[in-house]
Amino acid sequence: MFPHVVEAGLLGVAGSPGLQPFRFLNASLGAVNAALVCLIGRRYDSPRVGLWAGVIFAVFPVAAVFDVLGLQDTIALILLLASLYVAGTRPFWSGLLIGLAGQSRTELLLVSAVVVVWMLIVERFSTERLPMLIGWLLVIGLGAYHLYTQTGNPFYGLYWSLYGVFSGAPGGGGGTFLGSMWA
Repeated sequence: MFPHVVEAGLLGVAGSPGLQPFRFLNASLGAVNAALVCLIGRRYDSPRVGLWAGVIFAVFPVAAVFDVLGLQDTIALILLLASLYVAGTRPFWSGLLIGLAGQSRTELLLVSAVVVVWMLIVERFSTERLPMLIGWLLVIGLGAYHLYTQTGNPFYGLYWSLYGVFSGAPGGGGGTFLGSMWA
């Protein structure tokens, strides 16, 4: 949901029905993503690792192509990277950002849950990390409530994404969600 709100706001401000403003935003955010990769590498390893990680990400062809296509991936990635960068110093904001990343790309909903649980386990459920859980639950809870009121399924997008994967697998065709998953 989040990238669509950003895109609608950007197109409203630009006064353009075209995709160019969103492509420009994504290209700019792609450069910020490379800088965030560099900063994360510096914070968690060394300046040299951070520099090389940022350079490799900046010239990575898949990232460069996705940055100019105007898709949701760039916004989702910047939210995920920003969450990882501020996780140690601002856990509530980290939770909000990773929650927004989960609302930006369906698959990141599962990734965000894994990251939050991992952070809580690594930190042994310390009270310093509970704000991250609260921030994440706030965003995910609001999104789930909206989807539930509109569709009856709080994880509608994730459900259909996984169902498409499972039912497309050999032997999984067309049954129930759990039947397709086990097939």
